[in-house]
Amino acid sequence: MYYYIINPAAGGGKINKIQTRLKALLKEKRIDGDFAKSIGKGDASKITKIAIRQGFKTIIAVGGDSTVLEVVNGIIDNSDIALGILPIGSTNVIARLFGINDWVETTDILAQRKLEKINLGQVNNSFFINSVQLGIENELSQERKDISPLNNLLFKGKVMRKILQFKSFFARLDFEEGFSVSSDIFNISVINGGKDYNSDKLQVILVPNQSKFNLLKKLSKVTASSYVDLSFVSKFQTKKVSITTKKPKQIFADNEYIGMTPMDISTTSKKIKIIVNKQNISRY
Repeated sequence: MYYYIINPAAGGGKINKIQTRLKALLKEKRIDGDFAKSIGKGDASKITKIAIRQGFKTIIAVGGDSTVLEVVNGIIDNSDIALGILPIGSTNVIARLFGINDWVETTDILAQRKLEKINLGQVNNSFFINSVQLGIENELSQERKDISPLNNLLFKGKVMRKILQFKSFFARLDFEEGFSVSSDIFNISVINGGKDYNSDKLQVILVPNQSKFNLLKKLSKVTASSYVDLSFVSKFQTKKVSITTKKPKQIFADNEYIGMTPMDISTTSKKIKIIVNKQNISRY
C-alpha cells in the first residue's frame, strides 16, 4: 500500500483544487492508500519515518522539490523503501528529471512502479538527489516557477534584473584530490553524478565573475541554468569538495535552502529507489 505525504501549501494550495479527482484516480488505478499532511518545515521527513515504522514500503511525496527533499532525508538508511513523486509544487525540477511532469499522468507512472536506483549526495548533514547551488542560482530559485510560454519573457526580465544587481563573492574550493581553486564567483553548481546518476563522482561547475554585458549575452543559458555549456566555466570531477567564503552565503540543495557556508559536499554509498518514467528521463 502507498503512503501519500501531502504538502498543503505546495503550488499555492493546489491540492485543495485537485484532491477529490486525485483520490478517485488513485482508487481507479488501485494505488490508493493512507494520506498525511505536513504542517511545517521538516514535517514530511518525520512523517516518512513514522510511515516506514508502520510498515509502508512506498512513500509518495505530493508537492514540489522541498517536499521531495524532506521525504528523501526521511527514507535514508531504508534501502527497501521506494520514493514516488506526485508533482504539484511551484518548482518540480526533481520530478522532471525522472520524466514526471503532469500530476494526472503521474498516477499511471506510480501504478506501473518502474524503479531506478539513484546515488545520493551529501552536503553537510543533509542528503540530496540532483545538485547543490551557491551564487546567482540561489536568487533565481526564488523567482523560478514552472514556466509556461506565456510567462517566459517575464521570467527572462527577472533574470536580467538579478544579473545586473548581483554582486560576485570570493570562494575557495578544496578538492579531495589535494588541489584548491580560489576566485571571485558568479555561481557554483555541484551536480550529483554529473550526467550519470550512478556515477560515484560529483561534477563541479565553477562560473567565475564576468562582466554584466558578457552574462547578459548568455541570457538564455543563465535562464535555463545551462552553465555547463558556457565557454568561460571551469569543470571538475571529485568525490568531495569543501567550499568556504569570506562572508556566509546561502546554500540550496535541490532548490531547498539548507543552511550557510562553509559546506562539505560529497558522494555517498547511500542509494534510494525512485519510481520513474523510464521513457522520458532527462538529466539536463
